[in-house]
Amino acid sequence: MVAEPGEADVLLASWTDEFHYEDMTDALRVLDTGTVYLGTDPDPTFPGPGGDPVPGSGAILRAITGVTEREPDRVLGKPSEVAIEAALDRLRHDAEDILVVGDRLGTDILLGERAGMETALVMTGVTDDATLAASDVKPDHVLDSLADIDSILS
Repeated sequence: MVAEPGEADVLLASWTDEFHYEDMTDALRVLDTGTVYLGTDPDPTFPGPGGDPVPGSGAILRAITGVTEREPDRVLGKPSEVAIEAALDRLRHDAEDILVVGDRLGTDILLGERAGMETALVMTGVTDDATLAASDVKPDHVLDSLADIDSILS
């Protein structure tokens, strides 16, 4: 962490509910110098209190990209290769022995698909029937609720 944006070697953009216009200005100054630009994940929203969507890390990445006209050099979270390697290293199992459970096709399920893992989409999150039908990303299982996970594990 640095006090002055010009001293940064890396800009890591992620979610915070304190994201401000000044943060975009700092990012503009930092990225004009060729600093490495990393993002944590591309999720535009996530369920907030009460279940309604709120802006996520992807919204912040898009704001920074919009003002700097520069895409992140790498996105470290799902569904990136970095996240796949980290999961495999941490779990110490072959990809085909791992079940990825998530509510978002473009991150959770895509990570599992890319890695050769079994996938289960839970329909209580951000994905609805129309989004699932239109997507090229196809989960191995679709669950109405996380409580239905036993149907896969048995």
